[in-house]
Amino acid sequence: MDHAIRRVAVTGASGNVGGAVARELIARGLTVINLDRRPCADANLPSLLMDLRDREAVHRALSQVDAVCHLGEIPNLCGLPPAQVFAENTAAGANVFQAAADLKLKRVVYASSIQYYGFCGSASAVPRYLPIDEAHPPQPQQAYALSKVANESYARLVAERQGLSIAALRLPWMSLWKIDGSEDLSWLDQPTTTAWELGTYLHVRDGATAFAAALLSPRPGFEAYNVVAPNALTNRPLADVLRAAHANYPPLPANWPALRCPYLDTKFQAHFDWEPTVDIVALHQNHALHPAR
Repeated sequence: MDHAIRRVAVTGASGNVGGAVARELIARGLTVINLDRRPCADANLPSLLMDLRDREAVHRALSQVDAVCHLGEIPNLCGLPPAQVFAENTAAGANVFQAAADLKLKRVVYASSIQYYGFCGSASAVPRYLPIDEAHPPQPQQAYALSKVANESYARLVAERQGLSIAALRLPWMSLWKIDGSEDLSWLDQPTTTAWELGTYLHVRDGATAFAAALLSPRPGFEAYNVVAPNALTNRPLADVLRAAHANYPPLPANWPALRCPYLDTKFQAHFDWEPTVDIVALHQNHALHPAR
């Protein structure tokens, strides 16, 4: 653990993923404050109600910490006007990154999205290649995704100009499923015919430990990372699912493991002491073979 980082702000910790990140950091001995415009259900988590679009308020709050994990953005279009999602997310991101750079914080970890690449939903772009690494160019297909591309660009700018240390974690859909065998995952027994986000996900527990790993092992400059579960949410070979659902996609390599996620996270695992621990499909298959008595 880097003992220079003791006090951490987590924006958006009133939400599910931000709350999990805050609890993980507290468990590791850090002092955490939640910055959110919504009240926090966790009475044990110190919180400051604020709007991240307020530049001066963000600066005041971050002046009290050593580092920040920024998750406090609208998490998708959420039925809101696209222009509102883009405007609010980019205002929040710019304020957090600029304040962190001006205050010379030791580390920023940002919740970006694999929607950066554009392979989500009915308006999915076509990948240049598969599997997808961090060098794949952005092809955002809606305003939420575009806000992530814009915020990564702002983060890169302040990293280059002001020396900010920042990791952008490109996250997939975040699963809150219980992993004790009590969750009804019988739908996984049905034939898989679609590939939302190419079947990619990450359990919130693994997301929290990924944030902690990136926070406590700072690297210079800006880096973006795919952070994903090892296998896709499919019970058929992913290559077959993609071929049926997206006939215009390039093929996966011939030797690609049948259920393996098509986003590479080898860069993140090489840079940090982290690996995902929750494989929903494997847990379901094991529970089906060995049901609780």
